[in-house]
Amino acid sequence: MPLVRKILTTLSIVVYLMAANGCSTLKEQRFQLNQATIQNATNGTLHDVKVLHQPTRAVGSTHSLLPNRAFNVGFNRRDMMADYGIITWTDDLGNPHRQQIELPKNIASDTQPKNLTYTIFHDNTVTIRLNPSE
Repeated sequence: MPLVRKILTTLSIVVYLMAANGCSTLKEQRFQLNQATIQNATNGTLHDVKVLHQPTRAVGSTHSLLPNRAFNVGFNRRDMMADYGIITWTDDLGNPHRQQIELPKNIASDTQPKNLTYTIFHDNTVTIRLNPSE
């Protein structure tokens, strides 16, 4: 029985260390953000624009976004912990739209804070880009 207990204890320690290493690896892949932007690259007004980050449930929204304008929010520097974003809006004709987009990982371990920009285009596609913050 003592041998089984030693094996289980050793196995528990190995699993714990692997999990801790995995968490630190994930943290290293997170960008630092201090700005977020929603850009309207259409010729119409967008209504009830909302970005929901998952699984963190962080939300950003604006009631209206005029044609070819952007909504920008600055905040204290923080890790982007979400895996993907869901952006929803209603166009000038009252049609609702929804896009899910994967958030980029910081493979190069860049430590400079970024501006995360969602751009909505006239064909209802959405792109995401990270730019150095000002």
